[in-house]
Amino acid sequence: MNYEELQQTIREFYAFIRNENLSWRKFILTGGSALVLYGIVDETEDVDLIVPSSSEFDKLSSIITPVETYETLIKFIRKNVSFQAGLPREFGLVRPYNAYTILEVNGEEVPVRPKRFILKDYKKIIKGYHEVAEEVDDREWLKHSEPYLKYSSRLAKILQEER
Repeated sequence: MNYEELQQTIREFYAFIRNENLSWRKFILTGGSALVLYGIVDETEDVDLIVPSSSEFDKLSSIITPVETYETLIKFIRKNVSFQAGLPREFGLVRPYNAYTILEVNGEEVPVRPKRFILKDYKKIIKGYHEVAEEVDDREWLKHSEPYLKYSSRLAKILQEER
């Protein structure tokens, strides 16, 4: 999903959240979709939403039809777009979990995780991959792990953009 497609998707989703009387500030965009809005990466395959409030998470769970449901994460599809919404621990975030900045997306105010925290999140995630590789004594595995390669590439782009 490129920038224009993501903008439309996000605008429609946040309008839906408001129409359902959910606290829209409790649905924080993160990951690849946040990086697309920041102009750091060109596209993303899904929309990740941090929901720091378990009550808002439960409300969302009750009004959407999930594709997959876990204790603190739901995956669902809206208008052919894959969404993941979950409590902070599902995304391996650093504190503060509820940090956001407001971006205007096609006339909608959208809470987006600040770049500096996404940078720290990715560093933490990548560190975890390195720890696993050391534990199983297989550093070659990292060269073939799609999630590791994705996070490493995004981290490099954030760092490059910071310079």
